[in-house]
This record gives sequence, structure tokens and C-alpha cells, in this order.
Amino acid sequence: MGARTLEAALRIRLLASLAPLLLAVGLALVALMGRALDALERSAARARADAALRMFDDERAEGDAPEVALREVAAAADADRIRILVRSADPPLERTGRRPMLPSLASLPDGACASADDPDGTSWLGCARRSRSTTAVVALGITAARATLRATVVAMAAVILLALVGALLAARVAVRRPLADVTALAAWSRGVGATEAPPPPPPGASAETKQLSGAFADVVTRLFDALDRERASSAHVAHELRTPLTSLRVELEALAVRGEDAARRMLADVERLSDVIDAILVLSAPRDAAGARTTVNVADVARACAPPGVRVEAPDEALVEGDARLLDLAVRNLVDNARKHADGARLVRVAREGAGVRVAVVDEGPGLSDAARKKMFDRFWRGAAGADGSGLGLALVRAVDERHGGRAEARAPSGGPPRGLEVSIVLPRLVGWSDDDAPPGR
Repeated sequence: MGARTLEAALRIRLLASLAPLLLAVGLALVALMGRALDALERSAARARADAALRMFDDERAEGDAPEVALREVAAAADADRIRILVRSADPPLERTGRRPMLPSLASLPDGACASADDPDGTSWLGCARRSRSTTAVVALGITAARATLRATVVAMAAVILLALVGALLAARVAVRRPLADVTALAAWSRGVGATEAPPPPPPGASAETKQLSGAFADVVTRLFDALDRERASSAHVAHELRTPLTSLRVELEALAVRGEDAARRMLADVERLSDVIDAILVLSAPRDAAGARTTVNVADVARACAPPGVRVEAPDEALVEGDARLLDLAVRNLVDNARKHADGARLVRVAREGAGVRVAVVDEGPGLSDAARKKMFDRFWRGAAGADGSGLGLALVRAVDERHGGRAEARAPSGGPPRGLEVSIVLPRLVGWSDDDAPPGR
């Protein structure tokens, strides 16, 4: 799984911060509403009980008998659809309405309140009040109020959810503009190494991104200046070595003709040193350095570079646009790599590869692991300690191929023995192909 973007991380952090806060606020509001509703219900039940006691006293004051007064109070409660129990100690009488008082509420002490459910599942809140020798217990139905509270909880949850969605959308809008500068800077940094003279980084709108942009620009400028100095130094050293090497080669070739074995050995060392200098010159040049581009028949290059006795599979013409000297140098290094590490090539092949052409050198050596094949084109990499060569030959091959827009690859030989290695360059733009008069393989 890939790393999250900074925008996604900020949105997640905002959600993690807001969700508990909104949930706590919602729960607090629901709790406050529940307590307020309960207080209102208790207050209403007590007030109704007080009203029943006053009505009882008023009826007695008008001359009604206690039984008649209690009946009037109960009738009024029935009209209001509430439960009531009125109990008189002098004379000892007790009266309820058409709906009897629930047993758990009938014995409430003065001022106490409690809730209970009847057999039908309806919830009631009862409160008791006492005035002299008379006690009234009134129970109000609270089912509707509880349903209202539950609906409020559901509505509150929906509001919290909508608030979270709104917060996320607001965060997306709020952080996208500042993060756009960071995104642009990241995109610029990914493309820095693709060119020899990268454009300046985006300036940024905030003070922080401006500072970051300036720091990146300073670091990249220093790196490219150091790279230019290193390339110039390498190229200068290589060019300075060419002249004495050329003189040494001429003198040693003259001595080798006379049969001097030491001269032949020294001549081989000079050739190797010359190859190293060629590699340094190619590797020190910029990737997009302009060379002498012509139409090159890489089939002829392959035949010219193949050692005597090595089979060549190539058409009559495989034409590409490129630098003839560099392509010749790359193929020779492929052949030389097979000679150093696999006792020579067994096959040099030129074949179509999509819209391009692949030039491959196949050997029957011990081969390499997948990890080694990925590293073998790195500079100074060697397959084993003490191996022959400078470690620059295949790096030069890759540099030449990249300069022509292609790639260098190493893989197990196709259609051959399990041993060995196929090392190749792929040139992507084939401009001509003809195999009508292909010469027989050598």
C-alpha cells in the first residue's frame, strides 16, 4: 500500500479530532434534553397533584361530602386521561379514577416521583403530594415524550454525521490550496533528474513554501554545478590521456610486429586503458549531449564486432538514427563483456523489438541471479571480487543506449540452453529493415 498524501493525512487527523468532539456535544445535548424533559414531567405531575388537593379542599368547602368531593376529583382526572389516587385520613377514604393507580406508584411518599409501565407497555410518571390529612398521587403518561426524546437522539446523530461530512468537505477546500504548492514542488522534484538543466522550482504562495522552494533551488543548483565540474574534470583528464596513449600504441604496435611478447602484453593494457578512457568520456557527457547523428546499420555493426567463429543472426539492414561511433562502442563492450566473464559469445543477434531493434550478445557462461542482472549496468559493479575489467563497460552500454532513447537489459537466453546470459541494447526507433540478402551466419 502506498503512502497517504498529505491532504489525506490532514483530513483523517481532522476527522479524528472532530468526531469525538461532535459526539461528545451530541451526547451532552441529548442528556440535557432528557434531564430537562424529566424535570418538566415531574413538575407537571406535582402541579396536577397539587391541583387535585386544592379541588378536594374546594369541594369540601362548598359543603360536599368527602365521598362526593373525591368522586369529583377522580372525574376531573378521568377527563384529563391521567391516573389518580386520592387518599383521605379523616375520614379514611380512598378513590381512584377509571384507570387504577399502578401498584408501584400507589405508595409514593410525599414529594417523591417514580416511573412505571402498565401491562399495555405505556410508561407513566407518578408524583405524590400531601396536604394536611389528604394525599394525592398523580401519574402522567410519558410514552410520547420518550418517543420524542428517541427521535431527537436519531436526529442528533444525523446532524453529527452531516456535520462530519461538512467538516471533511470544508477541510478539503481549506487545505487543498495551501497544499497545491507542496504538490507542485513534489512534482518538480520528481522531474529534476530527468533533464540536464531543470527549471526553477515553483515559488509557492505561503512563506513556508517559498522558503522550501528556495532551499530546494539552492541545493539543486549546487548539485548540478558539482556534477558539471566532475564531468568537465573527467572529460579533461580523459582527453589529456588520449595523446600519450596514441603514441604508446604506435610504438608498441611496432615492437609487437618484431615479435616482442612484452610489447604485445603492454599493447593489450593500452587497449584496455583506451576503453576505460572511452567509457569515461561517454559517462561524463550529459545525457542529452548532441552527437553526430546519422543513419546507422546496426546489423553491419554487429557483424563487424562479432569475433571470428561466432554465429551472427542479423538482417541485411537494420537502420536506426544514432551516433555510429557510440553504437559501435556499445556493441563492442557487449562482446567484450562476454569474453571476460563467459569465455566469449556464442551468438550475436539483431532482431526486431516492436517499433525498434534489439542487439543482443548471448553467451554460455554461468549466468547471473535476478538481483545481479539488475545491478550489472551500474558503474563499477563487478560480478565477483577480482574479476577482470574496470566495471565501466556495461555502464557505458547503458549510457549509450539511454542517449539513443533505448534501454539496456540482461536476461536468460530464449530458446537456448539453461545456462548463459543474453545482454542486449534496445533501440526504439527503427527507420529501415531489410533481410532479403542476409548473409549466412558465421
